[in-house]
Formats: sequence, structure tokens, C-alpha cells
Amino acid sequence: MPDSSLVVTVPQPCHENWEQMTSAGRGRHCLACRKVVVDFTRMSDAELLRWFSHATDNACGRFRPNQLDRPLITPPRLLPRWYHWLVAGAVVWATLTPTAAAAQRPIWPDQHLRPLFVRLQAPRVAAAPLAEATETQFDAPIRYAQPLPMPIIMGGAVTGVRITVLAEPQRLPLLQLEDWLR
Repeated sequence: MPDSSLVVTVPQPCHENWEQMTSAGRGRHCLACRKVVVDFTRMSDAELLRWFSHATDNACGRFRPNQLDRPLITPPRLLPRWYHWLVAGAVVWATLTPTAAAAQRPIWPDQHLRPLFVRLQAPRVAAAPLAEATETQFDAPIRYAQPLPMPIIMGGAVTGVRITVLAEPQRLPLLQLEDWLR
């Protein structure tokens, strides 16, 4: 059941003494109003909602102070224990059931991918003799005024950076970076 918006209020409380009323059924009989006063003090919110949903006319009742002037809340309905076992069994069954892995299936002829053609051009490198040193070390980090373009494939051709290695005698190789856009 969803939460109810039923709020119990007593606009004109009765001043009769509960102990002086005679017992009758689920409550006591009031001689002043000649009605049966129902004892709601031992009922939960769900029981109060059930009682008021089946009531046919106004009723006199005895309430605890914490039952008045607040919305009556229905506790959440708990699922039966067998339902939890059923769900657990279904999970175990689904986990242990052998199935063929989708990654192991062959690709059928109608599922072939369209070939991709890419034309690559090798950059032109100036041929020059290198210094005799086999290792090159830089003492300071290389700094660039502008960011270098990254190689990009556009329209089947490769564009990017061309590196020219020039060697001068008795010096470290000099790197020249040039934009190479065609």
C-alpha cells in the first residue's frame, strides 16, 4: 500500500472518563453520547488505516497523543521469503548456464567491413653526414614558441611535422622542425 494522506484529528474531544465507561466489544460504551468508543491506543498506523477504510460512519475513539494530527504512514510491504529464494535461484541458474561466447563466433561473409584505403607519403629528409657521436644529450629542455602540429590523416594524405637532422662538425646534431602541410 502506498503512503496514505489520512490525518486523524479530534476537533471536540470528549471529557468523559474512560474508566467509568462500561466495556463493550472493541472499546467501551459511553452513556453520555450513547456510542461505543473504540480503543485505538494499541493499533498501529496500518491497523488504523484499515479500520477507517472499512468504517461506515463517524466513530468515537480513544487515541494516543502521537497518533493525532500527523499523516498515518503505511509500513512497506515485505516480500515473502520464498520470493527471495526464487530470485537467488534464478541468478545462480543464469550464472551457471553455459553459453557460447559471442567473441568466438566467426565473421560471416556478409558481415565483412569495407576496406579503408590510406595513402601515406614519407617526409623528405635532407641527407647529411652525422657526427661521429652515437648518443646525443641535451643539457636544457627544448622550448617552442608555438605548439607543434600533430600528424593528422586528412583526405588520404598524412600532414604533420617534418624533421631535418643536420650535423655540423664538432657540434651536436641540430634539429630543425618545420611545418609540413600539403
